[in-house]
Amino acid sequence: MAKRAASPVPAATLTLPPDTVFKVQVVPPDKPPDAWERWRPYVVWAFRAILVISGLMWFFWLQPVEYPAPLTDPGLPELSITLTYPQYVSIGDEGTIDLSVTNVSTRTISGTLVLAFGDAPPVRVRDDSANVLKVENLPPGGKQTLSVHYSLALAPTLGGGYLEFTPRASIDGGGSVDYATQRVDVTFVPLVRTMLVIVLGPAGLAGLFWDQIKKRLFPSQ
Repeated sequence: MAKRAASPVPAATLTLPPDTVFKVQVVPPDKPPDAWERWRPYVVWAFRAILVISGLMWFFWLQPVEYPAPLTDPGLPELSITLTYPQYVSIGDEGTIDLSVTNVSTRTISGTLVLAFGDAPPVRVRDDSANVLKVENLPPGGKQTLSVHYSLALAPTLGGGYLEFTPRASIDGGGSVDYATQRVDVTFVPLVRTMLVIVLGPAGLAGLFWDQIKKRLFPSQ
């Protein structure tokens, strides 16, 4: 008796309700970060470090200003001298010393004041400045100020040592005196002010355009 062939198995059919909704999520392939994305964290940290170091250098070396007690001398009691200058100066940079003279007597005074610098480090007074103040008929209680703009010669070695200067005064019909010599530390690093201007200048511009820079550095924000 011949054997009956088996009937084929029908294919499975999935039946869904007519209101069924499918959600399809497309997953893009992983894209390797470009060169800027890889270096961006290092650039941000380097920028922050430069700003912090520059701020500390400015605060500790250039920003603080001394206001010593007024200088007087019994040999010339008619005058009182006040000096204003930074606590530190650096080789190769320009600086300013303000010398103010006040007539503390009861008569009108004429005379000359000189801000004399020491021999080392070499000091050059700027061409548009002077270290001599001529006083003409200064009344009692009157005050005059001399701003001396100077620079320290750029030496082939690093900085260090002291900048010394001495106020000298003489009045017509009176005496002349040398006041106490003032001493300012010279920083070990030369051109401190110049370097900070170069660094903080672009940093200030970056602050003005920080919104645009932030969009480039942090596009997701």
